[in-house]
Amino acid sequence: SYTDAIQAMLAGLNRYSDPYAYFARGMGIVAIPITREGNAFIGTRINTLEYANHLSFVAGWLSFSSNPNEINVYHDLERELYEEIFYNESLNLNNTILVGLSGHPFTAETDLVFLVKTNLSDVHFINGDWPEHKQWFPIGNKLEAKRLLFDGVARGSNSKFDVTFSTKMGLQFLANNWFQS
Repeated sequence: SYTDAIQAMLAGLNRYSDPYAYFARGMGIVAIPITREGNAFIGTRINTLEYANHLSFVAGWLSFSSNPNEINVYHDLERELYEEIFYNESLNLNNTILVGLSGHPFTAETDLVFLVKTNLSDVHFINGDWPEHKQWFPIGNKLEAKRLLFDGVARGSNSKFDVTFSTKMGLQFLANNWFQS
């Protein structure tokens, strides 16, 4: 919880002058899937205590190795895309764009956020059964991205959702840099 995180931050400041001394600081990866029709898709998370029913793009942990030559971000993105949306194509500089690095202000979690142009159709997201998301919502323009970012409301839903921290960065990118209108 945020209260626990703040208490751990204060203890870290008092003892080590470092608010994140008691945090593992794992690095995650996020993929914004773009369909061949040009829509991004965002889903409601399940199977997680902290982010249950939050809106999130495809996300997971970056593999760790003490040898930097063994770390492959494309491989980790491919793994997460397959696990969450059953996308099984190779990623490369032509279909994958680094959006940025997002840091959570309380937990010190850090995520690399990518946009991934897939060959999946919109129907793939609408008709699927998903292991880590309850359902997926399309984002097709700046207004829809901004409505999610500022109001937590997705197209086709009257519910207001919380949005994960790194997904907010992805939504900001979509609104400012990806969609023309």
